[in-house]
Amino acid sequence: MSTKLRHLLALLALGAFLVSGCASSVASSTQNVCAPNVAMLNEPMPDFKGTLIDGSSVDLNTLKDGVVVYSVWGSWCGPCRKEAPQLVEAFRTLSTRSVAFMGIDVRDSRVNAANFEREFSLPFSSIFDESSSLAADLKVPSPPATLVAKDGRIRARILGGTDAKTISCVVTKVEEPH
Repeated sequence: MSTKLRHLLALLALGAFLVSGCASSVASSTQNVCAPNVAMLNEPMPDFKGTLIDGSSVDLNTLKDGVVVYSVWGSWCGPCRKEAPQLVEAFRTLSTRSVAFMGIDVRDSRVNAANFEREFSLPFSSIFDESSSLAADLKVPSPPATLVAKDGRIRARILGGTDAKTISCVVTKVEEPH
């Protein structure tokens, strides 16, 4: 067997080992959770001061008490458009439980973001994160993504689209005493 072929086989074996290791760690961190794309966490929420789509100021430190659902979206994102009605439904379902919602609009223009908010009648404000710096700090590679925080700590991250039922399930798990 040639040296190049042995190196290639060794690299393939190493890659398979790494992928299987990652898959098993993801599965173990999401066992008994609401959906396969949900990871339960306990990470600090980053400090962030910025502006909302309407231009007013926001400081995430004001949201560190209680449970907050953060939705990362973009008006240009097809799956975000599909998810928007589900977020509105989750907001309405969870509003009786004192759960706050905050959107995080990424890689967008203010005009397009404001049109998206109007089109879907989003009942919560959204941070304008044109450069995606906040999304990067939240370890969100691309929208859509949903995070659930409690008392200033990220307790769950949902990468990819989700629905109202999954958001409600995750919030219930986050509200449970640890």
